[in-house]
Amino acid sequence: MFTVEIIPEPARLASYVLRDAGYTNVHVREGDGNDGWPEHAPFDRIIVIAAPAQIPRPLVDQPATDGRLVIPVGPSGGTQWVTIVEKTARDTIERRTLPVQFVPFTRGAKEGR
Repeated sequence: MFTVEIIPEPARLASYVLRDAGYTNVHVREGDGNDGWPEHAPFDRIIVIAAPAQIPRPLVDQPATDGRLVIPVGPSGGTQWVTIVEKTARDTIERRTLPVQFVPFTRGAKEGR
């Protein structure tokens, strides 16, 4: 399992807490979730817990065939939708499911973000 956290302190804390609890199969990286974790892709499932205005292309590219990306999508302070992106051998299918409100997706400072 892999998780990406953009804020340094929660990333460090998650690493310590998971290690101390005996979870050796969860890897924490401090970084921009917009990029996912391409070095370890493809993934069977990707779950995002903050809402970008649009789904970042790197996240759409990283599920395995028959994999899924579950992500809240929409404007900060407006209606966001839990969106499920399913990747098949032929296509990528995107569907909106539930209206929600999540914290906004935070992007890193590189490349003018």
